[in-house]
Amino acid sequence: MYTLIFSVGLPYSAKQQEELRNESLLHGDVLQANYFDSYRNLTYKQLAELRYIASSCYNVKALLKLDDDVGWNVTKTAHFINANLTTNEIYCARRITEEEWSLPKYPTHCAGLMYIASPATIRRMLDVVHLQRFFWIDDVFITGVLTDASNVTVKRFGGVNEKRKKRRDRETFFYLNKEDIMYWFLNYNQNVL
Repeated sequence: MYTLIFSVGLPYSAKQQEELRNESLLHGDVLQANYFDSYRNLTYKQLAELRYIASSCYNVKALLKLDDDVGWNVTKTAHFINANLTTNEIYCARRITEEEWSLPKYPTHCAGLMYIASPATIRRMLDVVHLQRFFWIDDVFITGVLTDASNVTVKRFGGVNEKRKKRRDRETFFYLNKEDIMYWFLNYNQNVL
């Protein structure tokens, strides 16, 4: 139903590289690319992820990109993807409108949290990446600059930012404290794992 991939750049020590190598050998879920892992290089990280999906994951129906402090309901996400995903759209938890950001250099884009896109959408975006001026804010570059340049429509994915209720009442995606992620994910999704 889904595969988790942990994307990382180059570590700053040989010891960290050895730990990454061991993790990758043990679980097979590490994607490492040639950039130093830092906040200013998040755009490189996402480009590496998109290139991997576009070039190596031929039977993938969708990419769900999540920050590490976001939980998700596997069943609701699968239903949403099956009912809504098309080749020319990217769905976001939040969308920055022109009214919210009036400066012309920031296009409409997905703000943080998550987005969902088909492999065909990803390929369209990657087809124009070499024509764009690099911008280090990954949300703006990946889901703004590239979607504009490739004529991909940015759409809002509803029900994402609901106020926190009891755990069982939460919507498809929501912010979590990092300590709660594994507990919530395993308990809430145990019927589909």
